[in-house]
Amino acid sequence: MDEKVYRILLVDDDPQIRKPLASWLKAEYGYRIDTAASQASAWQYVVQAEEPYDVVLIDDMLLEDETDPEAFPIAVGIELMVQIKEHTPHTECIIFTGWSGAERGLEALRAGAYRYMNKPFDHEELAMTIQMAAQHQELRQQFEVTNKQKKWLQTFLKIGRATTSIHSLDEVLEEAHRQIDALMDASGMDIVLYDEVSQSLQFKLCFDRGVKQAKWERPFNQEEGLTEWVITQNQPLLIKNLDEQEDSLPKFPHIKHFGESDDQDRTQSWLGVPLIARDKVIGAMIVQSYHSNKFDENDQYVLSAVASQVASAIDNARLFSDLYEEREHRQALLQSSLDAIVAIDNDKHVTVFNKQAEKIFGYTEAEMLSKRTFILFEDVEIGRQIFDELDGDVSVSERQINFKHKNGQKLPGLFSATVIKDEAGKAIGQAGFIRDLREVKVLEARQRAWSEVSQAVTVSQELGDILHLIMRSVDHIIPTATGGEFHLYKDGVLQLAANTFNFSDDATAAFSLKVGQGIAGKVFESGKHRIVKDCKKNAQFNTFDHPEAPTYRSMICVPLQVQDQTLGTLSLTSEATKAFKKA
Repeated sequence: MDEKVYRILLVDDDPQIRKPLASWLKAEYGYRIDTAASQASAWQYVVQAEEPYDVVLIDDMLLEDETDPEAFPIAVGIELMVQIKEHTPHTECIIFTGWSGAERGLEALRAGAYRYMNKPFDHEELAMTIQMAAQHQELRQQFEVTNKQKKWLQTFLKIGRATTSIHSLDEVLEEAHRQIDALMDASGMDIVLYDEVSQSLQFKLCFDRGVKQAKWERPFNQEEGLTEWVITQNQPLLIKNLDEQEDSLPKFPHIKHFGESDDQDRTQSWLGVPLIARDKVIGAMIVQSYHSNKFDENDQYVLSAVASQVASAIDNARLFSDLYEEREHRQALLQSSLDAIVAIDNDKHVTVFNKQAEKIFGYTEAEMLSKRTFILFEDVEIGRQIFDELDGDVSVSERQINFKHKNGQKLPGLFSATVIKDEAGKAIGQAGFIRDLREVKVLEARQRAWSEVSQAVTVSQELGDILHLIMRSVDHIIPTATGGEFHLYKDGVLQLAANTFNFSDDATAAFSLKVGQGIAGKVFESGKHRIVKDCKKNAQFNTFDHPEAPTYRSMICVPLQVQDQTLGTLSLTSEATKAFKKA
């Protein structure tokens, strides 16, 4: 994939600065650069741009209008920046001037400037600042996406809790509606089950404009209907604007919702995804709107993820309705369930231990049958409390509990359990569902680490501060790292620009590297990352004859690149050998 070419707008009324600087930035870094000589012309560039600028460089002293022969430069740079930020909030602005002092600089920063630089400025420093500003706005946008994904994750977890609880199917579907309603701007929602035997569609949950509708069903006709298409094709269908897409769609009947008449609102946006359980389509989940362009590919992704949880809930409900009636059928369903299922008799001995339970806990079914389940709990007392609750005929649902793997590893899980009764209503045992939360916990931990790194860059502009904040945030990404160094190329050598070892100024100067010297020098020269499992055994590792020389044993080093240019290197180190892997 090609690296992004940053779009820059340079605003300066002095042509002797504007033109050479624009030419240098374009030649050296490949930026797409537009130039303007006044506040008015800069604003025209901003509002007419096909896509927002990544960074705008603004001289604080500008002509308001270059076409006015009597105009002279005034301090309108901050005013222009505020205009731009209101129009395109993600655009970063760098203010520079040759006359005003620190107070004006603070005013610019408070108004939203990324950096305030005094003229004359070092070109290399400006280029580095532009790069950091562009990456800052990218990280800020990624951070917003991360927050949205966090909301999705919370929704998936809530629906996951509902799907693992032993409640009625109606309650699970109601929870699915509440969560989807909070995420999407939909006029209506259906959860439809396909009955293969009767060849019918059963509308189990129906909402229109927030009002729950009666359940209903209709014949399944493979040649008609969008719902039939989703089920038959086993794939999502997204219609953003029915009026615009109608001719390109299969010749389905006019979409109607809940038996609406022709004079009622007509569906304009429609999104349907299949419900799949054990590799078989069992129905569809549908949202629709009476307004166009209400759903996009992100909504399709979210609805598909929720549908997988809902399908699991439907499967579980069907599973337990037949748990002790048809043994052969029960065993097939139990072994293919997406959740670990463990059942015990009244003596607390295991009678059911399905394949997912084997996978999660590490025990085989043969090892667990007739055994007690206390060995599965990290805290045995919690297990006893659960048994006591169930003995009191109280179901357990949506409870996060730490279980224990056969090897002793902690297993975070979402646990629900109920009493199993025979036809006469007599308790004959207990059954529980366990949903493995390890992947969810890893996602949450990585999301927190990414958020911390993003926030670090947004609030800090000093390389040392950024390095320390990154080191504090990578625990869940590279937990083996114990130290770090930034080397930047300047004046023909790689100078140590920041580190976590608190080196003295003398040591910092002594630890500079030539291009090709040491691991960092080789990485800078080749532009490719390196992993050193044991520094003492690596001939390219450079040792320094200095009392403050670090004693780390392994390291990972990556180049810091801007477009096609390498500016330096970032190294993470560890005092242990083989601390870093390719993954």
